[in-house]
Amino acid sequence: MSCICFGLKVRDLLLEQPGFPDLRVRWSPYRDTCHTVEWGDAAPEWWEDDAVFGRFYGYSESANTSFVRERPQTPSSATSTPCSPTAL
Repeated sequence: MSCICFGLKVRDLLLEQPGFPDLRVRWSPYRDTCHTVEWGDAAPEWWEDDAVFGRFYGYSESANTSFVRERPQTPSSATSTPCSPTAL
């Protein structure tokens, strides 16, 4: 979500619905990435590899292995410099 106000509104609407435990808005420190509304267990940290993300989101080990083999992480895609929310 490009505006944090939309994320807060979505979170507020979902608070009234069953099935959304531990609702939160996750602020993105990156200019090219939007804020997200999350619930349940927290996602892995950004520095984790793709296999860790695949396991968290329920992909099979064979799907994870295939994906990682076809998409190796290069140093430039493995890291990103965060920017301060006040710098926007």
